[in-house]
Amino acid sequence: RRNKQPVPTPSVATRSERKSDGADRRRLGLLYYVSVSVVLLCNFWYLVGSFGSDGAPFGGYTLMGSVPRVRLPGPDTPFREDTIKHGVPVILTNTVVQNWDALNKWDISYVEAQAGNTIKNVYVHKEPLFGPLWRDKKPFAAMKTLVHRNQFGVQDMPKKAFFSRMANTSAQTEYVYYTGSFESRQLAKDLQPFKELLVPGKVEHVNIWAGQAGVVTHLHYDSYENFFVQLSGRKKFLIFPPSQTHNVYSYPFLHPSNAQSQINLDQPDLDAFPHHANAACWEADLGPGDMLYIPPMYWHQVVAIDSNFGMNAWSKSVFTEYFNEAIQASVKPFIRKNEVSKWIWTAHSKSATVYYLLRRLFSKVEVSLQPPAPPAKTPTTFALFLAKLGLNKPSPGLTADDLSQQPSSEIASPRKYMNVLWAERYEQLVANGELVVQQSSPSSSHFLCPATGAKEGDVLSSLSNGAGEKAEVEAIVTDMLPKLVSLFNKFPASIRFQFLGNYIESLALWAVGGESAVDFFYHCYVKNQ
Repeated sequence: RRNKQPVPTPSVATRSERKSDGADRRRLGLLYYVSVSVVLLCNFWYLVGSFGSDGAPFGGYTLMGSVPRVRLPGPDTPFREDTIKHGVPVILTNTVVQNWDALNKWDISYVEAQAGNTIKNVYVHKEPLFGPLWRDKKPFAAMKTLVHRNQFGVQDMPKKAFFSRMANTSAQTEYVYYTGSFESRQLAKDLQPFKELLVPGKVEHVNIWAGQAGVVTHLHYDSYENFFVQLSGRKKFLIFPPSQTHNVYSYPFLHPSNAQSQINLDQPDLDAFPHHANAACWEADLGPGDMLYIPPMYWHQVVAIDSNFGMNAWSKSVFTEYFNEAIQASVKPFIRKNEVSKWIWTAHSKSATVYYLLRRLFSKVEVSLQPPAPPAKTPTTFALFLAKLGLNKPSPGLTADDLSQQPSSEIASPRKYMNVLWAERYEQLVANGELVVQQSSPSSSHFLCPATGAKEGDVLSSLSNGAGEKAEVEAIVTDMLPKLVSLFNKFPASIRFQFLGNYIESLALWAVGGESAVDFFYHCYVKNQ
């Protein structure tokens, strides 16, 4: 038999030790859970603090939710007409893109093999943020005081060098970004058919987009109908409705960086641009096969999550046509007047005429001078997106206009309107010394400002050629006014402010020239209260 050792009876001391060990373990466990909870709570409050009490990151824009996805019944389902008609951003899936060879073939090695030997006009920059773009042909470009921010280079690059950079996922000292065609018939063939992405008779551009992970396209808007397709990799779009123009501070229309924001979204200067703290946007996360519709005048910034390829189709919008018609209707009659009139058509005449025209126009066209109230949060917004696409009913008490953020409008004087436009487009550039304002009014030699409080009928009283010229200008403006009122009332309230601002800047360019436009706005509208 095996010798069995007697089992010792636990002593009182042993029981106490066991009690003590158990209590220690419980205390340690409690301490562990408390520590983890404190860490999680601190992280939570750090995130809340970073995003501010209203959910805005670092005091900047508020992210309201995601652009919804709508799956079409099949790849052959038409979508262009209805999507443009509803006029809100949406991600479409199961579209004609499913029939494209590009969706299955396009990786870096394939596109490199099909591309021309030299990739022309590649954007190259030491920073991932590309923009704001600079257009040398804009009227203000000749001003030596302007600052070309975040300037990047444009160069032709051997295709091996370009695509090797795209494939490089390590830390970058230089970023590349490309839009064009790669001069390849095969790549174009891989994107067929794409006619459903284009408005018939209004084709502008079809582009291929390529870039590294991390590349950022600066916040801007386009006046086109825009269908963007992600072919490989991922991208994130931040989309601000046009009613948010008041909160994102556009460059002037005559500036080389027009149609782009003066704000760096990653590092917003809220002292310089205080209304940006109230900005609201939606995000759209795209993967291969996703198609995003961006309506005209919607602001968007784009971030490449991976090295990626995409394409888009731009078509001229009806709003661009309305704007061009308004410019032609305003300027052509005065060009004809200059050719046949016995009066000398001076800068004095032109500037007084512009003021008179705007007084008449603004008495009949409402404008929005402030952004709308903050939009609904994600669930309601999602329902409204689908409602506007006709896929479900909107929530009770809400309309489709809540989604596109149609702001309230009012009849405002040109001076009231110009003060808002000045604050958003010009004020910070003047404060920086980039746009220079003459402290004393140069009206005696360049343009004519009406007297403070002048009545509509008295605006033309100081014309150098007296009553005859005044009557002639009044007749021309009276004749053109119905068409202008009709055109501007066709713009939705959310984008009318932008197009009116661009229109006024265009008239100032015609009347006093680019170099005097800033003085004209300041002395005739802002200072002359």
